[in-house]
Amino acid sequence: MTHQVHRLTVPLWLVATVALAGDNHTALAQTAGSPAAARAAHPRRPPAAARVAHPRRPPAQVRPQKRQPKRNSPTPPPQPPAKAAPPAPTRGAAPRAARPGSGESAEVSDEELLRQIEKEADDSSSKVPKTQPSSTGGRVLRFIQSLNPDISAIGCFAGAYYYDHQLEGKGNIVPQGGHDPGKTGLHLQEIELALQSAVDPYFRMDVFLSISPHGLHIEEGYFTTLGLPAGLQLRLGQMFARFGRFNQAHLHTWSFADSMVPVTRLLGGEGLGGLAGEVSWMMPLPWYAVLSLALMSPTAGGSFLGEGDRAESFHIRHPGHLAYVLHLAQFFELSANTGLSFGLSYGLGPNNSGGYDLNMTHLLGADIYLKIRNLRRPYSDIQLTVEGYGRLTQVPQDLLFDWGLYALASFRLSKRWWLALRYDMVQIGDSSALLAFGFAEESPNPELPLPVDDQHRGSVAVTFAFTHFSQIRLQYNNNWTRRLDDHAQPGAFRLSHEVILQLQGNIGTHGAHPY
Repeated sequence: MTHQVHRLTVPLWLVATVALAGDNHTALAQTAGSPAAARAAHPRRPPAAARVAHPRRPPAQVRPQKRQPKRNSPTPPPQPPAKAAPPAPTRGAAPRAARPGSGESAEVSDEELLRQIEKEADDSSSKVPKTQPSSTGGRVLRFIQSLNPDISAIGCFAGAYYYDHQLEGKGNIVPQGGHDPGKTGLHLQEIELALQSAVDPYFRMDVFLSISPHGLHIEEGYFTTLGLPAGLQLRLGQMFARFGRFNQAHLHTWSFADSMVPVTRLLGGEGLGGLAGEVSWMMPLPWYAVLSLALMSPTAGGSFLGEGDRAESFHIRHPGHLAYVLHLAQFFELSANTGLSFGLSYGLGPNNSGGYDLNMTHLLGADIYLKIRNLRRPYSDIQLTVEGYGRLTQVPQDLLFDWGLYALASFRLSKRWWLALRYDMVQIGDSSALLAFGFAEESPNPELPLPVDDQHRGSVAVTFAFTHFSQIRLQYNNNWTRRLDDHAQPGAFRLSHEVILQLQGNIGTHGAHPY
């Protein structure tokens, strides 16, 4: 009987449980899949609201939780797999941007990126196999190579055409610069061979050899000190004097294929240069300023003794028989795009005109140079140069004054194209006196007479650079020149024309020239 009562008790308990839950049947069905709801309905655990309001426990901030999606099963949702660490950035790569909604940081901090790069560098260096120390022969070879100077060769070739049939009398339009094309035809203007290197920590040596149809000669070759105190520097050797800007420039740095008229007519066929010793001082001023003084051989240039008859009978007996050149160069940085250079020059030396060694020649010069380079527009340089010369020459019972100038504008049109405009002129005081005392002479060659009177010239040149090492230039000169007539008097101005095509190429390592 007892066993039967027990069997009846179980069904009655189940029926009672179902009856008690009948009213909440809908709520249980809706919350059966929520673990939070199941925990809240547990008879032995008070709901969350009751726990927060408990008098013995201070209220806590309830953090908002993301709403969990409804599930048909009361089991908790599976946890997402652990995220893999992002790959370390490679050297030179930018930090990887975070994916939207991925929860990653927007960017990697600089400190963390630096640590990763340093770690990679250490790992890569540890993986490099250690090489055996170089042999004695290798060290000797590297030492010998370090003694070799920078060697370069620059060639300038030109073809020229002159139309001067309107000219009459003596003299010619052709400027007699040492590298200028002399007449219609093909010309090797110059091959410049340069050897440049530091001798030791105290001296530097630069040698420039000029090769032309006239032979081989030393254009420049001088020592320069490197470690003198108080802003001092010495140069000793064969050099161009620091007289103005153009006098120091080499052929391959010119904006035109020929020299400036006042330089060739007043300073010399190849400018003012010779054996000299020079001291320069960088002055302690807020701007760049260098003052230099050179002692030169009096045969330098054609305005002093030259190399003609006036030099044969001259002997240096005291310091007054030397030539002196004083130069002041200044540079002002007007802005980040603009620089201005201003210079003054003075030269003094004997000319021995009439066999009198105390007759002197005074040279005066002033130059201004403006360079504009727009940093926001590459390949758009503008360079403007104006330089003037004056020559005061003592001759027996007379004082001659000649002067000249040039104005040059250079425009860089693009990466490879340049346009240059030029006006240069010379005004001769007394041409017959220059002829008489050997400052100018008539040429025995009727096809190449020397200029002896006034000259005005306008020029335009277009240059195309294939690379930094080669270029081609087309140039046109419009000349107004007058010659001396049979009575040694200046005649009328006549017009003539010149067309020059120049090709230039460079091989080897060639050092930069003065700015």
